[in-house]
Amino acid sequence: MKNVLQPQSNSAANPLNNAASPSENSPSIARPGELISVIRPAMATEFEVLMPADVDREAPEIALEALEWIRTLEGIFSVYRSDSDISKLNREAAERPVRVDPHLFKIVQQAIAISEATGGAFDITAGPLVDAWGFTNRSGRKPSDEELAAALQAVGYQNLELDADQQTIRFKQPGMRINLGAIGKGYALDQAVAMLVTSGVENFLIHGGQSSIVARGSRRPGEPGWPIALSHPIRSHRKLGRVWLQNESLSTSGSGKQFFHYRGQRLGHMIDPRTGWPGGDLLSLTLIAKVAAESDALATGLFVDGMPKATQFVEANPGLGIVGVAEVDRSSEVEVVAVAIADERWEPFQESSRDLN
Repeated sequence: MKNVLQPQSNSAANPLNNAASPSENSPSIARPGELISVIRPAMATEFEVLMPADVDREAPEIALEALEWIRTLEGIFSVYRSDSDISKLNREAAERPVRVDPHLFKIVQQAIAISEATGGAFDITAGPLVDAWGFTNRSGRKPSDEELAAALQAVGYQNLELDADQQTIRFKQPGMRINLGAIGKGYALDQAVAMLVTSGVENFLIHGGQSSIVARGSRRPGEPGWPIALSHPIRSHRKLGRVWLQNESLSTSGSGKQFFHYRGQRLGHMIDPRTGWPGGDLLSLTLIAKVAAESDALATGLFVDGMPKATQFVEANPGLGIVGVAEVDRSSEVEVVAVAIADERWEPFQESSRDLN
């Protein structure tokens, strides 16, 4: 499904009248009055569980325990804490194998599998390239050829050596480091979902900063899941369409606000770890998958690959779906393309009279 949209304001376009204010590139989640909300800060954002008001009395307490577990995982995964497992790994793994927490070992295994599936478009070792382009401190710049070459030497998931028996990880190249920013939230959400489901909670939505979402069951009886409004990548108060999510995860990646122009070319902060250059031909890419670690990582990798390759990947892997948003020109007009999402689950807002099919 393909259409060109001239987005309209939230109040006019969004049928979910009390949707939350989204963060950059994030979808918008409806919060009608009959929902219970449990919120806790973690991983530099807010995680929230939404449940129908008629859930069992124990459900909010279970949700709170699940969110507290996410905070525990943050203590393992955060590169901003010197005492975390990942910080120790980044300090020592170039010199020797480092034994790590089982959750860190598992998420690195997942990340490597997705790196292999995407041909290296997703790579948790790409941090030196993000630094070289100045996006770490939000001051994008073109690095010198020497800086780029040095950064590329320290990047490559193939240079991660894992020992499953010993639960150790070693870096084969000096200067390497791991950052789980593009998969960590998703993994944490999957862990929280497992706790909720095991405890008997059937209908809920959980998200981390709205850019990573998991929905189970339905918001109301008879509805086909939970409605999620997708935001314009640059003008986040405008909505592009609505997707119904049920027993699935949804993640959005994009460079709508972190970019600069170099020789007339728009360069965003999503770096292709294979070339060292900003990748992708979209403003944003939203990906639907069965689990959040997968949707998070694939949204990043397929964004870098661009819409043609992303389309091929999704069509070759049943259970995935994407919504790509591309800039038509330098106005607010965008082209929205949905792939492998059933028509009854995807509703574009304010469809243009210009038919591209």
